[in-house]
Order: sequence, then C-alpha cells, then structure tokens
Amino acid sequence: MKVNNLVYNILALTLIYIFFLFFKGPTNILNALFVPLTIFIFSYRNDLRERLIFYGTVILFCALFFNIQIFFVIVYCFIAAVLRIIHVNKFKTISSFLSLTGTVSFFFYLGIVLTDAVFQTNINSIMMRVLDNNIIIYLVMIIIEASVVSILLLWFSRMFVKRIKF
Repeated sequence: MKVNNLVYNILALTLIYIFFLFFKGPTNILNALFVPLTIFIFSYRNDLRERLIFYGTVILFCALFFNIQIFFVIVYCFIAAVLRIIHVNKFKTISSFLSLTGTVSFFFYLGIVLTDAVFQTNINSIMMRVLDNNIIIYLVMIIIEASVVSILLLWFSRMFVKRIKF
C-alpha cells in the first residue's frame, strides 16, 4: 500500500469516528450519507485489494469503538462500493439513482434487522408500532429515506470526483 493511500485511509477513519460521535439518535441518518461518502472519496483511486483492506479496516475499527453500528458500517462499505461502480462505469443519472436507491433501501432494512437480531435493539418492532403495524408505510418510509440519501450521495460524489484530481 502506498504511503499516500495509508495517510488518506487514516484521515478517513478519523472522519468516520467523528461522524459516529456527532450523529447519534435522530441524526444517525446523516451517518448514512457522510460515512459512505467518506469511504468512497478516500478509497476511490485505490485498487481492489487496497479497497478491500480499507473496508476491512473500517469495519474492524468501528467494531472496536461502535460495536452496535457494526452492521451499518458493513452496509456503508457496500454502499461506497456500489457508488464507485456507478462512477467507474459512468451509469446514467436515472439508472444510478435507481440502483443506488434499491441498494440503500435493501441494506438499510438488512442493517436494522441484523442489529435487532444481534443486539436486541427492537428498532423494527418500535417502528412497526409507531406505524400501526403497516409494513407498506414502513417500506415506503425506508425507500424515501434511501432516495434522499441516494440523491445526496450521487450529487456529492460527482462534485468531489470532478473537483479532486484522481
């Protein structure tokens, strides 16, 4: 691994740590925007091996300090990988949005279910009670959240890729 990439990865880990410290509770949704974006930006020019090592490091780092967020950190790494695929393959805007929204929606739900199963957080049951056990509204809510996150991820990632010389 090149020294520059190592420095970038350490800086990214620092930013991710700060994001997890700042965005808790109701503002945790901002982690779904900033963490994958940070992972994407700081690993964009890495080759596959370096990206996988970086993803593993991010997961291990967060497991040590934010263990209840571990499934979401794994999800954020997948989202960053999908975002990179979209940029490298130059997907059209609509297909970028649809593929990223589908990915983010699925992984948000998966992260909630796995966190509930392992850490007994009951996020899913709380949301279902709040929404009067209406699974359709729950899924629509997740899709809307994923759509907003996807739009912002695509916009910010394109902005950074254009401005930073890779």
